[in-house]
Amino acid sequence: MFAYRLAKYVASMSVGAGRLDAVVFTGGIGENSSFLRAEVINQLGFLGLKLDTAANEACIRGNAGRITSADSVPALVINTNEELMIAMDTANWPVWPSKEGARSCRHSFSPPPASTPD
Repeated sequence: MFAYRLAKYVASMSVGAGRLDAVVFTGGIGENSSFLRAEVINQLGFLGLKLDTAANEACIRGNAGRITSADSVPALVINTNEELMIAMDTANWPVWPSKEGARSCRHSFSPPPASTPD
């Protein structure tokens, strides 16, 4: 069911774009499930995708690359480092001013209002 829905959304977006330039699989499932990638690519065959089974099986656990034949619309497996991106975003999170004074903050929004004693 998941592969069907993913293929359906890729197909619908290609209609909106007027073409399909490539399909990119990334993240945990996209990088590590050759079965899911094969199911999606096979369902998208009518859009010009032809699975290269050996290449698809080779792209797992950190191996990236093209998983469709040379005469096909490209489908690629691209590695991500989601944990690194989360850590970098967290490191750039704004720090509210302290009693000693404001610390640097890359964002331009105001801290919550200070509570006042009644």
